[in-house]
Amino acid sequence: MKVLLMSVMLFVVNCERPKPVVISDPVIVPPPPTDQTIVEEEIPEPVLTCGTACLNLSLLDCAVAADTPEGSKCQEICENSFQIPELAWDVKELTNTETCPK
Repeated sequence: MKVLLMSVMLFVVNCERPKPVVISDPVIVPPPPTDQTIVEEEIPEPVLTCGTACLNLSLLDCAVAADTPEGSKCQEICENSFQIPELAWDVKELTNTETCPK
């Protein structure tokens, strides 16, 4: 029994101990971009035309968007309105309106 105990002790003493884990240099994570590093694309202004105005008026089911009895189209009437500045359609307003003009 003594021999067995001595053998076990000798084995334990001579065993290699685990080597410590060496941690390499830490990984450096760059900071998230700031507003100064983000290049924002400029969003162009929408093109507003008689076509966009008439489309919106048509979607709202406005009478002014319908063809006239003579067959004139909304877009023709709008474009012709610019010949007389006092009667020119406000294309921006008509494109963005949520109600039919009176």
